[in-house]
Amino acid sequence: MPPRNPLRIIPDGLFMIGLMVRSLLLRVLPCLAAMATLAIVPAQALDLYRSSVVAKIADEEIQLEEVLRYARSATHLTAYLHTPNGLPLILEDLIETRLLVREGQRLEMAREEKESDLGYARRVRDRLVKSCPTPSAEEARAFYDVHPEQFSTPRYTRARRIGIEASTPEQRETTRQQLLDLQEAITAGQTSFADAVAEVSQDPLGKDRQGDVGFFPQHPDYPDPLAEQLHAAAIDEFVGPAAQGDMMFLYQITDRHEPILEPFDEDVAQDAERAFKAHCFEERFERVLKELQERWPVEYPIPQLAPS
Repeated sequence: MPPRNPLRIIPDGLFMIGLMVRSLLLRVLPCLAAMATLAIVPAQALDLYRSSVVAKIADEEIQLEEVLRYARSATHLTAYLHTPNGLPLILEDLIETRLLVREGQRLEMAREEKESDLGYARRVRDRLVKSCPTPSAEEARAFYDVHPEQFSTPRYTRARRIGIEASTPEQRETTRQQLLDLQEAITAGQTSFADAVAEVSQDPLGKDRQGDVGFFPQHPDYPDPLAEQLHAAAIDEFVGPAAQGDMMFLYQITDRHEPILEPFDEDVAQDAERAFKAHCFEERFERVLKELQERWPVEYPIPQLAPS
């Protein structure tokens, strides 16, 4: 995945919190009922909804077409056109850029010749957001103690799954019951998970591996609802059936690796110093954005697209 919006990069080049998967899928958009059936990635479905208003900044409407165009013009966002959770992230970046551009114009900051909105917004940000001081050794250690998740390996969960194609609401309901029946049969010992995969699964990822999809990390900063269910489930517990794209899946948890905290040595102390500054910058930038949104209120006609 590419890095987060360059507006969230500290001027000295340190990236803010890395962009992880968020929990917003296009199929939840209540005003786009057809998307509930499609439940596919933005690049495959958005042509149908280009005129949809997805946000408002004061009296300015932002249509889906503008969000797509913005993503295609920004290399750090292009990849998100091909992920199911990409649209909310692109929209958030676009809104931040538009707010900063508005503030630059209000402050009568001159634009350079052929300067992009993103480049201009970055200069406005640098003017508005004060740089963060280097923390003392004690402050860096305190940050490490308060935020151990930033200095630990992720929690990894391993799962296996059975996947069956179901592209319509009727097929989803039938498939849901089919997977529940399989879960009951597996639990009762009437069949094994591996046999069920061999007999009915249409999932190309795990079909040849008895349903195993391997380990996947937990991302607390950008939780995905299904992923969080899988991480919260006990070993051998079933999760689902869950709809993903044109498939319905039944998961079972098979293994887990808990986070391991790195000891506070010289290298980690330097990491804590950088993380402290990143956190400081993020907080200051968020305060600036809050002030800008008070000046130019942002509305989301589709609540699920609002930042969590």
